[in-house]
Amino acid sequence: MKSRIIESVVILGILVLVGLVTKPISSRASVSDLAMAEVLAVNVSVGHLGQGVSFAILGGYRSLVANMVWLSLNSDWEDRDFAATMAKIRLTTSIDPRPKSFWLNGARIMASDMPVWVVGDWNAAQLLETEEGAAIRRRFAWMALDFLEEARLAHPDNPDIVIEQAVIHWRKLEDLETSAELFGEVVGMDSAPFFAGRVYAELLERLGRLEDALFYLESIVDELPLEDPRAMKPVVESRIRKLKMAIAERDKA
Repeated sequence: MKSRIIESVVILGILVLVGLVTKPISSRASVSDLAMAEVLAVNVSVGHLGQGVSFAILGGYRSLVANMVWLSLNSDWEDRDFAATMAKIRLTTSIDPRPKSFWLNGARIMASDMPVWVVGDWNAAQLLETEEGAAIRRRFAWMALDFLEEARLAHPDNPDIVIEQAVIHWRKLEDLETSAELFGEVVGMDSAPFFAGRVYAELLERLGRLEDALFYLESIVDELPLEDPRAMKPVVESRIRKLKMAIAERDKA
């Protein structure tokens, strides 16, 4: 009974710490008030939350506390409070880095939501395509990518983390080459999902590397289980035929 009381006090203390850590940052400025240089400075200041603090004292309650911190993040996300949202993302992954959902959702908030918070909802898609907007989009994309690099330390050889990086390079930075390299890394993992191979081939094709795309699809098609709809073996076979035709037509020209 005594140990449970101690554990409860520790958990309460951590939650109070969350409020103390994030409130001063949050009250200083919202994202709409921050220049991009200040935004980056806030990221640096909260990037080391939890370092030097041992959460081992939480024992089996680490998961519970981390989830409570993450749930408290929702209101800050709804308020578009950049600093508090970022601080709680960082603190959550410091308390319990094991759930990959914290890392993936945190990166998505950084890469997709926060740029909109800066430019505003009105015509956000168009504004993010302007020179200034594209710079904002790239900065937050790199912030998310750096965060995912930390995730890879906690989740080595996890295809979902690498896929998330590849998607950010593709969609946010328009860097198909790096995205293809990362998908190439994914397809070499034992737990890679079937769709990763199809995306890898598509990126190679978009880069004009038709022979590489064909070689890769031909190398995997025989191993794809026909009975598993996720493998989409008939689709892969169709793409192989189309690639052969495209290469033949190109060589004739």
